Amino acid sequence: MAYDKKAAIQAAREEKKRMEEEIQDAIESWAINPDALIEFFQFSEKFSYQYSFRNTLLIQRQNQGAAFCQSFDAWKKAGYSVLKGMHGMSIYVPVQATILEVDGKDIPLAEASEQQRRDYKEGKLSSKTALHYRIGKTFDVAQTNFPPEKYPELLSRGIPSDKHKICIDAIRAYMEEVLKIPVIMEAENLKGTKAGDVQYGIQGASLYGFYHPGEEKRDIHIAHTLQDTAALSTLTHEMGHAVAQHCRSESSNIHQIEFEADAFSIMLQTHFGVPITDERKSHISNEYKRWQLDEKENFHPEKSLDKMFSLYRLHIEGIDQRLKKYLPEEKEEIQPQQQIQKKNKKVGRRL
Repeated sequence: MAYDKKAAIQAAREEKKRMEEEIQDAIESWAINPDALIEFFQFSEKFSYQYSFRNTLLIQRQNQGAAFCQSFDAWKKAGYSVLKGMHGMSIYVPVQATILEVDGKDIPLAEASEQQRRDYKEGKLSSKTALHYRIGKTFDVAQTNFPPEKYPELLSRGIPSDKHKICIDAIRAYMEEVLKIPVIMEAENLKGTKAGDVQYGIQGASLYGFYHPGEEKRDIHIAHTLQDTAALSTLTHEMGHAVAQHCRSESSNIHQIEFEADAFSIMLQTHFGVPITDERKSHISNEYKRWQLDEKENFHPEKSLDKMFSLYRLHIEGIDQRLKKYLPEEKEEIQPQQQIQKKNKKVGRRL
């Protein structure tokens, strides 16, 4: 059958429309179904190193069992093949495109008519280069001939709960060494001191921790009442505030700030294999709903989500490097995955 350019262009437009509808449906559903919101962030931890919020959401909507995805060419370069009959998941792929200016309208050169192409070659039409998104395909590891026995090389199994204190130490070391933000574990103030000498930043039983965004000094406090797992959960949340440089002011939306910190926390906890508590689930769900009510018709969380994806990707490798010093046997399995991640960063921009 002869190639029908018009039909192909129309099919691509319809596919993009469907993809946008999928994204908006998911965003709207999160306010109604908080479990779906939590599931997305737990799912997204596997993909935030390479894919944008929008593409991660598209992958989840098409294949909830996906664990490690790459393009057809990326799998081929890695020495593996996509199995025959496998259908890839549709995502957006950024490309630098030539845009023709025709009668006040912008038309991608790829979608231009034959006459418009001739006019462009003859210099009769003005053009510009702009970032454009085409539809691409990505394939999960299960859709390839990658040996199942080697899956542990790509997938982290998480950190046992009895070693969550070491996870705290790794995050704390990263915060203090790289970000220059002290982490005050107030339980340490109890050791070797008299009760009257202890200075607490947190004195309410319902307060677990806080991030202080001072101009001259920034720090994080974690309450002395928390056990290791709860302290780790709180620290990941406060780290979210710190890396996003949240500062509570009249111009900031407190619900957006809390949502962003929770998003970072859930991805980092998932990376460590820490179960998400009902309290954390309830908190992010409520903050999301309140943020949506505040913004009403102008509620567009995509920019906020992409920001937290970028921040997670920026800091996770440094945390893992310090964690490996403490737990080399636990994190050894994810090192091949990190090498693939680094390779992907070098060969192109994040999708």
